[in-house]
Amino acid sequence: MGGYFSTSSNCSVWFKIDGMWLQKSQAIASNHVFSILIQKDNQYRQANLVVSGLPVLALTETYGWENPQEMTLLAAKEEDCYEGTCTFRMRGQSSAIYPKYGFKLNLCDENYDPVKASLLGLRRDNDWILNPLYSDSTKIREKMAYQIWDEMQEFNQTKNASSNITYVEIVLNHTYWGIYGLQEPIDKKQLSMNETDILYKKTDNTYPTAAELAAAVDGQEFVAGFSIKYPKAEHIEASDWEPLKRYVEEFYYDIEAPPEETADFETLTELLDFDNALDYKIFLAVVVGEDNIYKNIDYCLRCENGKYKMYMVPWDLNVTFGDVMNFDVGADAQFNSGVITTNTNSREYITLYRADNERVEEALREKWQAYRKDFLSDGHLKEMAENAMKELSDSGAMLRDNERWPECNNSTDLTEIYEFIDGHMAYLDECFEKEEWWREDHYLRGVEQCTE
Repeated sequence: MGGYFSTSSNCSVWFKIDGMWLQKSQAIASNHVFSILIQKDNQYRQANLVVSGLPVLALTETYGWENPQEMTLLAAKEEDCYEGTCTFRMRGQSSAIYPKYGFKLNLCDENYDPVKASLLGLRRDNDWILNPLYSDSTKIREKMAYQIWDEMQEFNQTKNASSNITYVEIVLNHTYWGIYGLQEPIDKKQLSMNETDILYKKTDNTYPTAAELAAAVDGQEFVAGFSIKYPKAEHIEASDWEPLKRYVEEFYYDIEAPPEETADFETLTELLDFDNALDYKIFLAVVVGEDNIYKNIDYCLRCENGKYKMYMVPWDLNVTFGDVMNFDVGADAQFNSGVITTNTNSREYITLYRADNERVEEALREKWQAYRKDFLSDGHLKEMAENAMKELSDSGAMLRDNERWPECNNSTDLTEIYEFIDGHMAYLDECFEKEEWWREDHYLRGVEQCTE
């Protein structure tokens, strides 16, 4: 076995040889239970051992929740293992809905001073997110969505990275809690922001009035529908809300107003990066990110050549690839083949189209064709799904998570994902090749989505 953990040097572990001893890969994938004896001097204790193919993160509350807690990360490679202390707390709206909580994790020493470390090859930091991946029965949709956005940024050599998901299994206070996604937060570091840049977060489907933005004061973190993530609260000035005021005026007010009342294309693209807006549109269309139309967006306002320009970055991507929320069954996400013929839009995208349909259509079609030959090919998307599912299946983690959370109905069957990729990408090909396709039904549905 790979990995290590701290233990007394005078302890010995004895394995009982059984029929799976020489079939270790099969034993891991099938969640096989090995019998072991732990010996210390003349004392013995019998125990069971399950070997995971995923890293295992153990969090143990030992000194009271207000104090730093013990943390041990076990992995196949010794350089990926980590021992130390941390603080952690529940995070996210899903923690109020689902029994499997999400957590915010901060590495620290016993004096609460931050400790930065690279976990499992991700960036070096003290600030981490543990995503419960509860609502998706396959546990791969969110990982795939982030990977698509990341590959889109690599293709264009831009620095608007979102997050990454690395699978781990969590043991909380000696109790197994299942598969989680270890993630980097979207923040100044992730987006390579400068000191003069501002990072807003779209929190819900509301938006502030001009009067509310004009009345903002120093230290104010929230207005209707938005918050400021950077700079930190103690450094926020009332003027940090001013760039958002004009942006909201152009992209959020009067989206159904006559085209002649819409700002001209040049004015709009001075406020919002045009390529980024098209990328966000294509991304929403591909993953059917209907939970990312009016919320779960980070707006990175970069100061370029003395002027501010907005860039959109997606966040919280569990309701994607054909899954939709079903609030009749406890807010669970369920596959709905009907979304295969959905072309998801954003407010920004619709506003740009209204300003200059022909220019936007031509640029979008050019991008779409280039992406389809590269990272958005059907074959690449299916390979992405297969690789993620293989990691979860070969590790035995899906079996264990399903035992812990049987109501999730975990499935390793990729039939629905393949059905979505085949049908949906062909539908989008047809949409984007048509002249004036935005005038058709699916475009009008997009306007309705954005004005609800």
